[in-house]
Amino acid sequence: MVVPLTTGLALWALGPWRARQVHVSQPAGWRVHDDRLTVLDEAGSLLWTRTFAPGLGDHDYQASTPRQSSDRPVRIEDLDGDGAREVVFAVRTVDGAAPLLHVFEADGTPRFTFTLPTSPVRFGKQEYSPTWLIQGTWITQSTSGDRSVWVLYHHRPFFPSLLVQLDAHGQVRSHYVSNGYIVSVAAVRWKGANTVLVGAASNETRGGSLAIFRGRTVHGSAPAADPRYRCTSCPPGGPDEFLVFPRACPSNGAGETSRVEGAWVDPSGTITAVVAHGWAPEALDRAHTGPVIYLFDRNLAPQRAEIHANYVRIHRVLERAGAIDHPVGPRDISVVFPVRRWAGTRFEDLPPAPVEIDR
Repeated sequence: MVVPLTTGLALWALGPWRARQVHVSQPAGWRVHDDRLTVLDEAGSLLWTRTFAPGLGDHDYQASTPRQSSDRPVRIEDLDGDGAREVVFAVRTVDGAAPLLHVFEADGTPRFTFTLPTSPVRFGKQEYSPTWLIQGTWITQSTSGDRSVWVLYHHRPFFPSLLVQLDAHGQVRSHYVSNGYIVSVAAVRWKGANTVLVGAASNETRGGSLAIFRGRTVHGSAPAADPRYRCTSCPPGGPDEFLVFPRACPSNGAGETSRVEGAWVDPSGTITAVVAHGWAPEALDRAHTGPVIYLFDRNLAPQRAEIHANYVRIHRVLERAGAIDHPVGPRDISVVFPVRRWAGTRFEDLPPAPVEIDR
């Protein structure tokens, strides 16, 4: 009886101590300078540092403010649901060498390092060497509480993009190859099932694309009508649904490829997709790209679209620069549709829907 009692008292005493340690020593902020990652607690005090090989691009790492963009190279989140926050650190170097992903425990102990395989990818007859740049990460959680770490790689300097899904301990769950840069990932519930939405650019059309995967994982590669944009070295299969969006006037004027920068599902099953167009760095700080927002019903029939006020602002900047020869109006409305849906062997036009301009 003595041993169980002693063990019980030890565990009772240790439990509160662990809880206090988790509370006091939680990572909450970070900074990168001189090839060093510094992790801070909630009071801004130093917790721990790690030094990496020379070449970290300081400009690629921004202040630790909450945001969800794909170019976020450092994330501090609880990957296990145990109350301790891990640190996810993507190595982004000036020369693009060694695009590693490191995950550290709350106290700085390494949990795992993920190294991307070095196999090339082939689109059509063209082979692209494995010169990948690690662009950023996402953390998603399924309705059952299961968490995934998504790692995004862009090819240097060409169009392929690779999305890798890891579990909380670094095991690969799935991967997907896109024929344009991926910019958004979301784990949602759609029509009663776990679903993954992947927003990207489509280099085949220079418009945006939205890949929809039923389940908790991704697979295969993006479909394409043009053989040059089909991955011939990828495993068979692809998204369960795949939409491509038109390239609108601000993208044409800026010489940019449009992209789906976000997508989500509301309780009714409506999918909202935000397609970003153009690039105007001299515009208002809040409006570097001009979105068109699309709504689709549960059967992916378009319900309506809205040309956002930032689209109007970007359009006017490009008008003043002489890159666009008309004001926002009927010509812009005319290019919002059709959205095209992959039908197994070809794209088919979806019916148009009402378009509004938010001025």
